Amino acid sequence: MCGMGDRLQDAKPFGLTERQVEVLGAVARAKNNREAAASLGLSEATVKRHLANIYERMGVKSRPEAVAAGVRAGLLSPSELWETPGEDGPVELLRRKAGYGSEEFVRQLLANFPNGSVNVFDRDLRYLVAEGRGLEEEGLAPEALVGKTIGDLFPKESADLVGPYYRRAFSGEDVEFELPLGERTYSIAAAPLREEDGQVSTIIAVAQNVTERKRLQAQRERLLVRERGVRAAQEERERISRELHDRVAHTMGVVHQSLQLFEAHRERDPEAAERKLELAKRMAAEAMKDTRDLSQALRASDGTEEGLELEEALSKLLSEFVPPEMTHGLSVEGDEGAVPGEVREQLYLVLREAVRNAVSHSVRAR
Repeated sequence: MCGMGDRLQDAKPFGLTERQVEVLGAVARAKNNREAAASLGLSEATVKRHLANIYERMGVKSRPEAVAAGVRAGLLSPSELWETPGEDGPVELLRRKAGYGSEEFVRQLLANFPNGSVNVFDRDLRYLVAEGRGLEEEGLAPEALVGKTIGDLFPKESADLVGPYYRRAFSGEDVEFELPLGERTYSIAAAPLREEDGQVSTIIAVAQNVTERKRLQAQRERLLVRERGVRAAQEERERISRELHDRVAHTMGVVHQSLQLFEAHRERDPEAAERKLELAKRMAAEAMKDTRDLSQALRASDGTEEGLELEEALSKLLSEFVPPEMTHGLSVEGDEGAVPGEVREQLYLVLREAVRNAVSHSVRAR
C-alpha cells in the first residue's frame, strides 16, 4: 500500500487533489456512489461532483475508465480492488468495474486466467465475454466465441448438460458442475450477475481444467485401494498363522500325546493302546486337512487373479476354498463392467472374507 504522499506524487499527471484520489479509491471499491459516499462520510451529491471533476482531469467518461486509468497510473492497486467487504466478491467486482471485462486492465487479467476461462452469458446462453488461457487448449479464441451460443459451438450432449445449470444461475443460484469435453474435464462454477435493481440479465461462468487433478486423484485412490488390499492380505496371512498355531499345532499335540500313551499302554493294556492309536490317526488326518484348507486360504489371500473378472475370480475362490462336503453356488447379475476396478477389488476382498467365515463357522453338511 502506498502512502498518501506517494499517491499525490503519482496523481500529478492528472492534477487530482488528495480528496479526489480518496474518492476515486472509494468509488473503485464500492458498489455504487451511495456506498462510496457513506464510506467517506460525504453526501452522494458531493461524490458525484468529485467524479465529474475526476473524469474531466483524467480524460475519461465513465467509472470503469477512471478505475482502469487509476490502476495504470499507480493510484489504485489491483489487489486493493479485490479486497472488497461483505458479499462484494470478484464476480460482482468484474461486473461493476469494467462492464464485463471491457477495460484493458481487466481484459488482461481475464486473458491470462490460468488453466481455464472466464465467460459471461446472456439469457440465450450467448457468449458476451470469453477469456482465459484454457480456451487455447480447446483450439478456441475469444473472437470465435463471442456472439455465439453454447449450442452453436459445442456438441449437443455438452450443451444439454450445461444448459440446465446455467438456467439455474439465471434463477439466482450459484452452481458448480463438471463438464467432460473430449479428453479433458472442466469444473465450472456459475453465478448470477445482478444489476443494481437486483435483476439478472447475465451470468458469469468460470471454468477450470481439472483433468490432471482428477487423474492424480484417481491414481491416489488406486494406490489407496492397492494399499488396503496389501494390508488385508497381510492381515489374512497373520490370521492363517494364528490358526496354524491354534488348530494345527494343538491337533498335532494331541497326536503326539496319543502316540506316547499308545507306547505306554501297548504291553499292559492293548485295547487302550489301540484306542490311543486310532485317536492319533484321526487327529493326524484332521491336522492334514486343516493344513490343506489353510494353504488354500493363503493362496486366496493374494486378492483377485491377474486378468480375471470378478465373477471368474469368485468362482475360482469357491472351488479352491470351500471343502467338497459343503455345497455352494454363485449368481451374478448386472453389468460388471460398470463397476470401477478398485471397487471390484474391494468387493472381492469383502466376499472372500464372507466365504472364509462361512466355511469356518458353518455346520459342515453336504
